[in-house]
Amino acid sequence: MGAFGSLIAELTREMGLSCPRFTAVLLLFLFTIPKLSKPCIHILNHGWKPLSAGERAKLVKVVFIGKVVNLYTYDEVSQTHAADFEVWRILKGRKIVDEVLEMHPSPLVKVYGFGEKRLCRSPVNPGEVHMVFMVYEPNSRSLVARYDDIFGATAPATANNEADVLQALGK
Repeated sequence: MGAFGSLIAELTREMGLSCPRFTAVLLLFLFTIPKLSKPCIHILNHGWKPLSAGERAKLVKVVFIGKVVNLYTYDEVSQTHAADFEVWRILKGRKIVDEVLEMHPSPLVKVYGFGEKRLCRSPVNPGEVHMVFMVYEPNSRSLVARYDDIFGATAPATANNEADVLQALGK
């Protein structure tokens, strides 16, 4: 057993937890948690330049500006959650948004795929207004947040970002 293994064994003994299962869980925790947050930290510290809102708009099927009304339960497997949006303006993909609204008896649009910033995802919270970049899943008729960039599924809903998207789309 190396020095690290001896340290773990000593810690578990001092804590009165000499169970092999506890040791395995502790090792799993120590090796997993740093890896979950490492990719974003690595990218952010090595010259990452975010794509503009206009560049992201060209890569997706739907872009709208809307207010987060509701968050759904966090899915531990995908490490994401969905959110309901009150759509204020559709910048791209009006037909798709209309189709989604026809299929769901609600004035709100459900978008899947938001998550924690430490996992390079876009966090959203009720009451916030975002520009949202999405793809369309025709089989389920669902909108899914698109990540062509880290944190890339949303952008601040500013006049400058809206103008950038409209210009990039030739509108």
